[in-house]
Amino acid sequence: MYGATRCLICNGNSLESRRACFSPFIAKRIWNRRPFPIELLRCKACSFIFANPRFDPEEEKALYTGYRAAEYQKVRHACEPWYTEEFNRSMFSPEVLAKRRGPLAAIFREHIPHSVKTILDFGGDRGDLFEGLVPGSSTHVYDISGIEPVNGIKTLRSLDECAVHRFDLIACSNVLEHVGSPRSIVDEINRIAAPDSLFFIEVPSESPFGAAGFVKRFAQQLILLGARPGLAISMLPLDFARQVHEHVNFFSLESL
Repeated sequence: MYGATRCLICNGNSLESRRACFSPFIAKRIWNRRPFPIELLRCKACSFIFANPRFDPEEEKALYTGYRAAEYQKVRHACEPWYTEEFNRSMFSPEVLAKRRGPLAAIFREHIPHSVKTILDFGGDRGDLFEGLVPGSSTHVYDISGIEPVNGIKTLRSLDECAVHRFDLIACSNVLEHVGSPRSIVDEINRIAAPDSLFFIEVPSESPFGAAGFVKRFAQQLILLGARPGLAISMLPLDFARQVHEHVNFFSLESL
């Protein structure tokens, strides 16, 4: 872990702080410890919100290696009884994938030229999100999880390997909200890009201070109290309603 004293996006130093905590799963998966207090910082200049302290590269690797594989699910279920094997499998279901691909297909039809023939899915897990969205294109995927891609997708295991290829489009969907240094990721994408590569960047528009998030956390705390009372009680001195889970960055349109 390391601490941040300035905004990770605009480098501003006008930051508001609120108490929060890492979720039980994050604390267990990365550090094998109980949840502990942290802070959420909001930049007054660009409205970016982020958890502090930050994950270092080794901690990110500990969290995302074998993402959603059996060991990941086992640890997460121990901390979150609702995260069952069935729920974990559903994250890869055709229905969930179709729900994500539908809006992307509409965006691509309107904005991505048919001259795009090679796509890199940067941080794309199994690589199936963008496959076939541009007719006649081929897709590669780069991801630190080590998970096997779906059939027809070629995996690239390093940035140097990515840089050897020339990609017409580099797509990065729902990645920047997870990483310790989002600007560094964008720098990496820029480094491996060709001069005329197109970029597609997608993040959730969300806030850790929204009413829906508070309702969700209280409901989960009630479930935890019934299923894992010891863990639930350990959370009570902490600001469990502002738990930071895998999303450690919260973008607005302005900060993106």
